[in-house]
Amino acid sequence: PDTSDDSPRRALPSSLCVAVSPRCPSHQTYPAPTRPHAPTPARTMGGDKRDGGFRGGGRSNKKAKYVDHTAGKGKGHDIGFHSKGFFCTVMSGYEGKGGRDLNRILEEHYEKLAAGAGAGAAAGGDVGADAGTDAPAAGGSVADALQAELVELKEKGKERNFRWQKISNGVLWVPMPGDSPTVQEVAESVMSSLETSRSPVSRFLLRFFPIVDTCYAKSDEIVKAMQPLVEAVLPAGAEGDAIKKYAVVFECRSNGELKRDKMNIIDGLAKMVPDCHTVDLDKPDVAIVVQVLKNTALLTIVPKYRAREKYNLQTLGTPLDVLEEQRAEQRAATKARNAEIAADAAAQEGAAAEPAAAEPAAAEPAA
Repeated sequence: PDTSDDSPRRALPSSLCVAVSPRCPSHQTYPAPTRPHAPTPARTMGGDKRDGGFRGGGRSNKKAKYVDHTAGKGKGHDIGFHSKGFFCTVMSGYEGKGGRDLNRILEEHYEKLAAGAGAGAAAGGDVGADAGTDAPAAGGSVADALQAELVELKEKGKERNFRWQKISNGVLWVPMPGDSPTVQEVAESVMSSLETSRSPVSRFLLRFFPIVDTCYAKSDEIVKAMQPLVEAVLPAGAEGDAIKKYAVVFECRSNGELKRDKMNIIDGLAKMVPDCHTVDLDKPDVAIVVQVLKNTALLTIVPKYRAREKYNLQTLGTPLDVLEEQRAEQRAATKARNAEIAADAAAQEGAAAEPAAAEPAAAEPAA
């Protein structure tokens, strides 16, 4: 039949009707229906916390885990009671470099003292061999045996390395590996060498103390633990040159309770010293030093406290002429600052006095 637009359409029986897809090319196509959906929410800084960051500013639902970032980086340690070692302060942030410098210095003087002790033993052995008291060893002389023993002592000394520990920011602790040489002998070697040479040994180390004993940081415990140290250095009944001038040095870190009780502890330590010894804060022969760190008190008695610049390695390692220049500059700067403060105070007093002087002059005409 004619299917042009001009010809009339004839209806077909319902049995002959066939369903035709709307996408059939012979028919007009229509766009696919769209499903209604919610509008996309705007991204905001304070979005839903459970979105995992889809809306911005959120976070994951995973549980946060604690990570110890100080592991293997010289993290803080605690000092045990009744310990011996070396207490040293260092520039904050340079604990690692300062600790390596401190180990190097201690090992150097420790080996020097050990070698001196070995040389003395070897000299004594030679004298005994010459006197006929010792028989030569089989297959070698006594000198060869002593030399082998000296080498063995050096190797043992190298095995007992000093190991620094970071107690807190700017504070290092080095335990003493043995009893011979003693803590005092090693510290005396370090300080006397530095006092003679006046050359710097480290850019990072500050104050350095040999610690003879440690105890719990409590006033009565400190006095009790310091008693035998005072009796050994400042004995009772001293006469002549045995009479010494002393001072008490107390410093507290990370312990607010003892910091408030500072004067009572100093008085308790001073009372245990026999009356034959005198107090001198300017030039003491010995200083009773207490360093409190957290819950531990570090105790020692050191000689020449003022003469050795309060055991400051930086100051003691500076040449005397340079040190005098620095101190002169500091005194001049302090003097200029004090003069400036005094001038400002005088100017303020003058400015306050001018209005008070002008008020009576304005009141005369009225009278």
